Amino acid sequence: MARHRDGRIDIGLRTGGLMLVGAAAGTALLLRVLTIAHAGRPGPLELLLAAILFLCGSVGAALLFTGAHIFDRIELASRWRSTQFFPVRRPVEPRRIAVEEMQESAELRRVYAAEPSTAPG
Repeated sequence: MARHRDGRIDIGLRTGGLMLVGAAAGTALLLRVLTIAHAGRPGPLELLLAAILFLCGSVGAALLFTGAHIFDRIELASRWRSTQFFPVRRPVEPRRIAVEEMQESAELRRVYAAEPSTAPG
């Protein structure tokens, strides 16, 4: 039996998650009081409290709802599996593209220069 499968570990993780959610709720109340006191203009303290609120709420909710199952292995679909961390792509030849675009641009200028102007005036 894996160590993280122990029931005490599961209860401990869920309790820790509940404590983090409680800390997030307390931070939210404090943040609300400070925001009202400063007329809605956030300072560095409010921004720090908002970051703490986000982190405590996110991690706390994850631990509270998953417990020890947070360590479970999952199976990925075959299309997401890859032997390479970064897929190798064929390099683009920038000089060739630039030359082709310049040739197309020159052709378009000749076509438009040969057509009579249809602009009102």
